Amino acid sequence: MSVVRYTKEELKKIEDAAKEFMKPDGMVQWTKLFEKYSFPGRDNLNIRVKYKSLQKKQKRLEALAAAESKVNSSKGSKAGSSKESNGVKGRTGFERFASETAAKLKKDEPKLDKEGRDSKIKKMWGSLSNAKKATYNKPASNKRKNQSSSSRSKKKQKREELKLYAQAAAIGNNLPVKRIKKMIKNTTQTDCTKEALTVVGKATEMFILWLAEKSSKIAGTQTKLNINHLVIASKCQEEARFLRVALFNDHVPQSMKKSS
Repeated sequence: MSVVRYTKEELKKIEDAAKEFMKPDGMVQWTKLFEKYSFPGRDNLNIRVKYKSLQKKQKRLEALAAAESKVNSSKGSKAGSSKESNGVKGRTGFERFASETAAKLKKDEPKLDKEGRDSKIKKMWGSLSNAKKATYNKPASNKRKNQSSSSRSKKKQKREELKLYAQAAAIGNNLPVKRIKKMIKNTTQTDCTKEALTVVGKATEMFILWLAEKSSKIAGTQTKLNINHLVIASKCQEEARFLRVALFNDHVPQSMKKSS
């Protein structure tokens, strides 16, 4: 089955048209879009799936850029300042209180100059109880704890997956070696050694295991995998991009067939 990739011009046309017919809630009015624009040789449902894929890719790039910016900012702050106060790294409780209060004073009392704000902030800090001051002396660490917990969960999941694949790798080949040899020769016009055939066969088995494991997560409580589970799994995993292009390019799962 031959698959024609989208050209840059087609992708730009899809994105521009979607922006034109995008509602305030972010949904695209596809029916009106297809009434105005035509995409020769392209299925309307496939265009919608392609647009969703572009949006996901854009979000991933934005997330990576934000993460990189955060890392660079963190490195800069560590290099620029390493002070500790009251056993807490970074800003003191008073500095946190002053920063928060100054923003409020600028809004509530715009005519107050900097010296007046500083004087008022010092008085307000002095009038706070020790319990209230303690809340500013303790940095918010819940977010860090959640991130740490999420990181541990991902590492545990990765270890379990590697254990599953290690068990599969320890078992002998179940795929017919002669069939693998014939497929390689017909495709590449080259021959393979016995060791290479064994590795290719084992890699194929592990890929089947990987795809079945990812698809079963999509299936959830369902007891049978169907093509929709495989399609969605391939769309969620960048490693399976070749499957989307070669096999599932024109297939739209039922769950994705939503009217505009």
